[in-house]
Amino acid sequence: MTLRYLIIGSGPAGLRAAEEIRGLAPDGEIFMVSEDSRPPYYRYYLPDVVANTKGEDKLPIHPPEFYLEQRIGLVLGKRVTSVDTQAKSIALADGSSLAYDSLLIATGSFSRPGVWPGADLDGVVYLRHWDEMVDILDRLARSKRGVVAGGGLLGIELAWGFRARGLAVDWLIRDSRFWPQMMDAPASRILEEKVEAAGVSIRKDEEIKDILGVGGKVVAVRTARGEEIPAEVVGVAIGAVPSLQFLAGSDVKIDRGILVDEYLRSSVPDVYAAGDIAQIYDPVHGDYRVHTNWDNAERQGKVAGANMAGQSRKLEGGIDHNLMKLYEVPFVSMGLANPTGEGFDILTKEEPGTYRKLVLKDGRIVGAALVGDIKGQRAVHDLIVSQIDVSANRDHLLDPGFSIASLVPKPAAIKVG
Repeated sequence: MTLRYLIIGSGPAGLRAAEEIRGLAPDGEIFMVSEDSRPPYYRYYLPDVVANTKGEDKLPIHPPEFYLEQRIGLVLGKRVTSVDTQAKSIALADGSSLAYDSLLIATGSFSRPGVWPGADLDGVVYLRHWDEMVDILDRLARSKRGVVAGGGLLGIELAWGFRARGLAVDWLIRDSRFWPQMMDAPASRILEEKVEAAGVSIRKDEEIKDILGVGGKVVAVRTARGEEIPAEVVGVAIGAVPSLQFLAGSDVKIDRGILVDEYLRSSVPDVYAAGDIAQIYDPVHGDYRVHTNWDNAERQGKVAGANMAGQSRKLEGGIDHNLMKLYEVPFVSMGLANPTGEGFDILTKEEPGTYRKLVLKDGRIVGAALVGDIKGQRAVHDLIVSQIDVSANRDHLLDPGFSIASLVPKPAAIKVG
């Protein structure tokens, strides 16, 4: 009997699952349903296109013929409105439906909307999808001033992109520094200095009170301190929300995301979840968490796809893992990179333009922040997930000549391939 594998979502988790299924189930039917109107693309390149360091031609993950050759059906520009796990079908906004034998939910997340007065004005923008990027580029081409709200990764990327396109930019950070959840002061400072050197005005401990408009268009932002900052474009980067609204009333168990086991199975037979909407076990925190990053999504997608096709693969947990490059400075943070409380052994090494930090607890690496010099970051990731005791090498972990990769068990601790 030919089985139908249905995937909701066209991001990294959905695509990697489809590829894995096709390799293991050559006769199966595979369909990817997505509200996005374009075939799968590298979403993490969107800020690079805004900043003019990459062209739009770098966005597609595969050429169009790939999906024909692999017999992966793309149902694009279609919004899923509900899932009937009893009938094993999904309903679409256009009134049609699709049946499945095995279902993967990999819908990712959407931008957390601003809730300030004026947040619905023309000129308030978000960057999550290709079409939003196109809209931003059009606006930047005819604007002179911009404001960015949000002190995390997307916030710094938008500030970078706005400035690269010639705008005067004010970047509002609600906290005392860039990304305090994942960076300590020395790490944040390196990136902040790069942003300021490029001409971005960083306003710390500041946030939007309301957005002012004339004729329905943005003209300024008023801060919590009462200052008015002129702007024609306001970039909002205040977080992401798992895209789960279509599961309301279904049997799929949800907490902060879809609860899954180590095989990426949900609470309902033949329904799996992966990516930004999957709540998976985090070995560092010892509980189940949602991790919104590309690397985790790909790993989860491969495991989910294999198990949908009849395998029995486990995901050895997941951690926060954010890797990017900004102003030619690569940086990565993972796990408990900036912990609070007692019982942590923190190792740091700082040199001009670089900062390396490892966080240990009970002889095991539980977090890391690497700025400017990220060599060994994959090995560090694997050591955090596997929780290998590294105490015997504690004093050498940050030595330039020490290979931290030598501590990763062979075969590698992460078995998702």
